[in-house]
Amino acid sequence: MGPLLDIVYVVALATTLWATALGSGLSHRMGEVAAAAANHRRFARIVVLDTVAIPLVVYALTRVLAVPEGYAAGLVLVGAASGGAIGLAVVRMAHADVPLAIGLIVVLEIGNLLTIPFWSSILASGSVRPPLGDVVATLVLGVLVPLILGMTLRARRPNRAKVWAGTLGRVSAAGFVTVVAIAVGRDIGDVITAAVSVSLVALITVGVALLSGWSVGYPGSASRSTAALVTSVRANTPALAVASATYGASSYASSAIVVFALVSLLVSGLMAVPLSRVQSPGWVREGSEGSTAPSVLD
Repeated sequence: MGPLLDIVYVVALATTLWATALGSGLSHRMGEVAAAAANHRRFARIVVLDTVAIPLVVYALTRVLAVPEGYAAGLVLVGAASGGAIGLAVVRMAHADVPLAIGLIVVLEIGNLLTIPFWSSILASGSVRPPLGDVVATLVLGVLVPLILGMTLRARRPNRAKVWAGTLGRVSAAGFVTVVAIAVGRDIGDVITAAVSVSLVALITVGVALLSGWSVGYPGSASRSTAALVTSVRANTPALAVASATYGASSYASSAIVVFALVSLLVSGLMAVPLSRVQSPGWVREGSEGSTAPSVLD
C-alpha cells in the first residue's frame, strides 16, 4: 500500500499544482492586475510585506523557537511562498476587495518563481538547503507553464474560460484535500511531531500577517481585510511540491508545510467572519465573471 499511496500522492500534488495555476491563468486578465495596482503605494506595501517581511518573520521564529532543521526547511519554503490561490476564497468570505485580491495573487504567484528560490537559498540551513535548480525547475514546470497556458487559452477561448476555470477550481480543492489526507494518514506520527514544533510558528506568523496586512492595506476596511487575508494564506501547494521534490513526500519539511497549511487556513477562515462585519456600508458586490468590485453609493 505504501508505493501505491506514494504514486497517488505525487499524482494528486501535480494535479493540484497544475489545476491551481492553469485555473488562475484562465480566470484573471492582466488588466485586472493593472486595475488592482492603480494605488501603486498600497499595492507595493502589500507585496513587500508578503515577499520580504513574512519570510523573515518565519525564519526568525524558527531560530528563536529552536525549530529542528528539517521542519525549519519546510517553514522557510512556505514562508517564502506567498499568494495562495485559496486566499481569494477567504477574501470572498470576508466580503472584502476581491479585485485587489486577484491582482495581488497573480503577481505573487509569478513572484514565487523568484522569492522561493531566493529565500530558500539564503535562509535554509546549509545541511538542508534545497538545490536551486530543483526548486526553479519545480516552480517553472508546476506554476509558470500552466499559468501561461491558462492565460493563452483565456485569450483564445474567452467564452469557455470561466467554465474551465470553475472546473479546475474544484479539481484543485479536491486535489489539495487528497494530498493533505494522504500526508496525515500515512505519516500521522511525523505530522503530530511536526505539530509540536510548527504550530506555534504558524500561529504567530498568521497573527503577524493579519495585523501587518491590516496596517498596510489602507485606505478602506475592505482593502485592509484583503491585505490581511492574502498575506496570511501562503501558497502551500507550490511549497509542498518543492519540498516533496527536494526532500521527499515523507520528509520533515513536507510534514511541516502540511501543519502550517492546516493552521493558517483554519485561522484565516475563522478571521474572515469578523472581518466581513467591518466592511464599509457602501461596499457592494458586483462585477463580471464571478468577481466583485467596489462601488460607493451616495
